[in-house]
Amino acid sequence: MKKILTLILMLATLGHSASLVAQDAKSPKTDTNTEVFLQKLRAYYLKRASALKFAHDNDAAKPFTLEQKPVLTWTSTGDGLWSGDVFVWAAEGRPQVIGCIGSWPINDETRGVFEELQSISTTPLAETDLDESLKWHSESPGITLLEIPEAGPPAGDARRRLSQMRRLTDRIKSHMRINNANEELRLLTQPVYRYSGESSTVVDGAVFAYVTTAGTDPEVLLLLECHKTGDNLKWYYAPVRFTHRELWMTLDESEVWRVGNHVTPYRTAVITDSYLSRPTAPVSIDEVKALQ
Repeated sequence: MKKILTLILMLATLGHSASLVAQDAKSPKTDTNTEVFLQKLRAYYLKRASALKFAHDNDAAKPFTLEQKPVLTWTSTGDGLWSGDVFVWAAEGRPQVIGCIGSWPINDETRGVFEELQSISTTPLAETDLDESLKWHSESPGITLLEIPEAGPPAGDARRRLSQMRRLTDRIKSHMRINNANEELRLLTQPVYRYSGESSTVVDGAVFAYVTTAGTDPEVLLLLECHKTGDNLKWYYAPVRFTHRELWMTLDESEVWRVGNHVTPYRTAVITDSYLSRPTAPVSIDEVKALQ
């Protein structure tokens, strides 16, 4: 999906959509639409993601582990190349932070770069450096897990639980306000990330993504988890923001979650929200091409 990112919007807020681009930006005339260049870009995204370190607030000395392979990649090749990779940082057998590193063409020599981060931890995060002048300290849990009513008991094996998860997603719809209209988002049928907890509570889990009809850039995420409570297994869910736009979710056609438009205060010294999106320093095309 293409979003028109004006220069004013760049200074105010930034969504991570597949077509973030300044209105006056021109398509690069250099050959940046090749698969070779895409692979170089993804190497650059991984380099940026690897520089980010996250941990629980009560255990700051033990950083989460970055999954080296992106859980989702997207591109849009209209007038130029827009692209992004979605990464997961995990600990204790479950995802704790999910983020997208992406870029769009500014001119023949330079690409704009953005990062979007969302805590999906059930506890606050420790303060961490995003760059030399900005820190992130998610002061509240990134998600609240809610029991799914009338979900039935989870199956005893992972394969059947995945089938149950897919059936549960049939009951859950996500929506976004965009261009003064409401849009029902499309669910990607395969989870972008599957996990099993190392704790005695989380038995199984998956992250599902909702996208627009025009692309595969996630706008809403849905966590589904199978928890052990005493001698029983139960299903839980958590809606997750992954865009700055207004979003809401329904379960069995009843609204269960809504968040308004979000503006990241990235000109402050410390961001304390559980979600952020921001432009970072641009990168030269020559620097990207030089990566091994």
